[in-house]
Amino acid sequence: MKMTALKERVHQLWKAPHKVKRALPLTHDDAFEAEMRKHCDLRCKGTWQQLFAIFSAKFLSETNGDNQFLIEFHLAQCSQKEGWADLVSQVLRSQDQMGLD
Repeated sequence: MKMTALKERVHQLWKAPHKVKRALPLTHDDAFEAEMRKHCDLRCKGTWQQLFAIFSAKFLSETNGDNQFLIEFHLAQCSQKEGWADLVSQVLRSQDQMGLD
């Protein structure tokens, strides 16, 4: 996945829980950037891949609860279709590290 697409996808994943709860901050772009700055060098693609993994894991956990089948199905299907199959292992590792499994 190219860097610009990766950044946009991270932004979408970050906004998703806020939209569901209808609690998107009015200055959500500023809030997003402030939160992202906590995660090292934002010029590095690896940082954005890590952020993608973290927010994907959170999103999958929040939207699917304990349904591991839906999580794995999403990872298998969407990762291929959307071009981030190489990040699936990072998403799973993030899920394990956060205790979201």
